[in-house]
Amino acid sequence: MVEISAPKRESGISILGDVPWGTHFCQFYQTKQDLIDILVPYFKAGLKNNEFCMWVTSESLTVEEAKSSLKKAVQNLDDYIAEGQLEILDYSQWYTKSGKFESDYVLRSWAKKEEQVLKMGFDGLRVTGNISLLGKGDWENFADYEARVDNTIGKYRIKAVCSYSLDKCSESEIIEVADNHQFALIKKEDKWIVLESSERKRLAEALQKSEELYRTMVEALQEGLIIVDTHENISYVNPAACLILGYNQKELVKMNLCGFITPEGRRKVLQGTSKRRKGISEQYELQMKCKDGSFRDILVSVSPLTDEKGNYVRGVGLMMDITSRKQVELQLKDQSRVLLHKNIALKEILGQIAEDKSDIISNISNRLKKLVLPKLGRLKHKVNDMHQKSIGLIEKNIRNIAGSFGLKINDLTAVLSPREIEVCDLIRDNLSNKTINQELDISVKTVETIRKTIRRKLKLRNKQVNLRSYLKSL
Repeated sequence: MVEISAPKRESGISILGDVPWGTHFCQFYQTKQDLIDILVPYFKAGLKNNEFCMWVTSESLTVEEAKSSLKKAVQNLDDYIAEGQLEILDYSQWYTKSGKFESDYVLRSWAKKEEQVLKMGFDGLRVTGNISLLGKGDWENFADYEARVDNTIGKYRIKAVCSYSLDKCSESEIIEVADNHQFALIKKEDKWIVLESSERKRLAEALQKSEELYRTMVEALQEGLIIVDTHENISYVNPAACLILGYNQKELVKMNLCGFITPEGRRKVLQGTSKRRKGISEQYELQMKCKDGSFRDILVSVSPLTDEKGNYVRGVGLMMDITSRKQVELQLKDQSRVLLHKNIALKEILGQIAEDKSDIISNISNRLKKLVLPKLGRLKHKVNDMHQKSIGLIEKNIRNIAGSFGLKINDLTAVLSPREIEVCDLIRDNLSNKTINQELDISVKTVETIRKTIRRKLKLRNKQVNLRSYLKSL
């Protein structure tokens, strides 16, 4: 099947210019030179552009005459014939192999020939046929054949020109022939002109506008668009796809998709082709090799195109370059790994600090118990009662510090001030506000304020919790 947006190809005929695959037109001629004027440049262009060329001749221009005429324009014609790119056949070798014209057989033969030449690596099939030897009794059958060709040729990579002798066609036959072709070439006052019916011309213009709109939309896509046949041969790419891969359009349409993807990518593509034959669309990632040798990460969304019978004939893929996104993802993964290692190291450091802190506090506690408290005990017996009371208070505080309460109060130093911790210690010993004020030489009101502050900082405000009981539980 030929895509609407498929690029046109050189016809070799100056008044036609470039034409797409699926072009089917006729030539009305009167002389041998008329045939040569149109068909020689037509086939010369086909040979130059890697198309398989097939010239079916008749008595108006025999096989030898056709070859001789073409050789004058194509100097290395024998090389093309030797390489299997050109066949020049007599009418009987193609149209009437069985002794009579059979339209179904000929139609199947054209389709089979196109499939063969594509497998041989040619871009398509360029043909011409001449039915000047056709009997009047076969005219109706052949006219039906031409109508069927005109209706189906658009599905193939074929261009065809059919030659008709004006001297052998009646006026009604000329009209019928023209109606069964997209357009007709005829000589008027020694100049070739193109004839189109008004209806066909109107439809062609409408189709052209539709194609132009479609092409504009496709070529404006930021995503790459690529179309492949059933063998992964590329038949169309849009400018975005060319930009991604670094090739121009002419280079890419001669390549096979599997030629610039990794082995893993080939497996995905070939598995995907099997799914496409079942009508399944899918999305997957590929690494594609660019012209400069670099690889790009591509997100591909592929859908199948089918013919009127539902047979898979083309795959259409949208390509999104996700190389930058993949690089960012890798960077984020690397950063995540680094952070993870740093977090593990930080936890180990904090654990070690906590362990060292515990060791230091334990060491201080042991030293207080073994060195300081014994000396205070001895000192207490050598002083008067007033000093004994003060020494007793100091001894008690040291014991608290060395004990579990002191260790836990130490954890609250980030919350409570030194004065507040001092008050906490006295509250825990069940001393009244008045006694605390005497011990610390501060006012009773100040003691009350500090108690409220301690409750607030320990999140005990508005709770039915006794402060002394709470502190003793620590």
